[in-house]
Amino acid sequence: MRGEIPRLYKGVHTWTGIVTGLALFIAFDAGAVTTFKGPLERWPTPPQALSAPALGRAGELADRTPAKRPALGADLLTLNLDDSPQVPVRLIWGDE
Repeated sequence: MRGEIPRLYKGVHTWTGIVTGLALFIAFDAGAVTTFKGPLERWPTPPQALSAPALGRAGELADRTPAKRPALGADLLTLNLDDSPQVPVRLIWGDE
């Protein structure tokens, strides 16, 4: 009788740990998939090639943008003259 109780508790403890561990694994895995749903959907698709407008049209772009979107404000408009492929945008605006 004395040897059976610890063995029974050990078995219950083992199976409780296995079932709880599997339940936590499923819960955390589902949470991670839900959290990173957007990046996981974009991951298998290659990025689209973006190119900035031609440098000759940069002045026209800087003039048209504040007129089309007055809420953005033209005070902090930055015109990017870099033609490298790492900079796919020609016009940047910000709050500061």
